[in-house]
Amino acid sequence: MERGTPGMIDVKTAAQLVMQMAYSNKSALQAGMIVAGWDAREGGVVYGVPLGGTLIQVPFTLGGSGSTYIYGWVDHTYRAGMSRGETEAFVTRAVSLAMARDGSSGGVIRMVTIDAKGATRTLIPGHQVPLGHDELQGSAA
Repeated sequence: MERGTPGMIDVKTAAQLVMQMAYSNKSALQAGMIVAGWDAREGGVVYGVPLGGTLIQVPFTLGGSGSTYIYGWVDHTYRAGMSRGETEAFVTRAVSLAMARDGSSGGVIRMVTIDAKGATRTLIPGHQVPLGHDELQGSAA
């Protein structure tokens, strides 16, 4: 969206609003938040709002119960400047690894890619989610 479009705010403003809500409710909230998007001023941008309401601009961030299992893999594998296809493959692999270790991480992957053209939603059904580990391939439910 163009800056100044009525009804549209930039990603940083949205992130600051989330940070203010988190900080104002820090004794009641038990979750970090992620604010990411694309705007004409900054392009693609990601903000993390950890517990307590700090606002941090980051190249990427993780959240959710399965994220604790994949921090090392993500730190080792992430690289700046990945193409859209590389980034989507990276996210798919990261989520599949989290799902392999965490029973609360769901059975499908829902991914939203945001760029100057808008948001593209992708659903990867459970039977198409890449396996976390080869040893799981032949296991019976």
